[in-house]
Amino acid sequence: MYLDRREPPSLPSRGIYTLVVNIPQDIALKVGSLGLTKISPGIYVYVGSAIGSRGEPLRRRVFRHLSREKRIKWHIDYLLTLNNVHVVAVIAAHTELKLECNLVRELISRGFKPAIRGFGSSDCKCTSHFLRLDGLELTLSSVEESFRHLGLTPVKLALWSEAHDN
Repeated sequence: MYLDRREPPSLPSRGIYTLVVNIPQDIALKVGSLGLTKISPGIYVYVGSAIGSRGEPLRRRVFRHLSREKRIKWHIDYLLTLNNVHVVAVIAAHTELKLECNLVRELISRGFKPAIRGFGSSDCKCTSHFLRLDGLELTLSSVEESFRHLGLTPVKLALWSEAHDN
């Protein structure tokens, strides 16, 4: 289930975030300049940031990601417009610093694997900002621990209760 745009989420107004995404079946899709991309079923994590100085950029960004109808702007948009792909949780933390690459490195040190080379990382030197670790509960707890390891306080929103532990 996706958030109602009128519902005030408990997310921080700015900072870094992860979208925990359930992909229940094999997918092949064109992802912008990355071309045809094949993704196997599983639980994935997309890492992003929204730190802007005006308003509540992180909340706006997450609401945008959760909307099925949008102009395609980022790699993750190609995936999140598909009806069978679901964001099962958002984990975010307030920060004024660009720590998304630090979070990616921390997740990789905990066993996450880059899923698609260049996905979400065209503006940095990371291999990918789209990662995979087997198991929903392990993924959620590892993401939260990674935020804490960076000195951040994670906030988790569970969005879809029908996710399978892949």
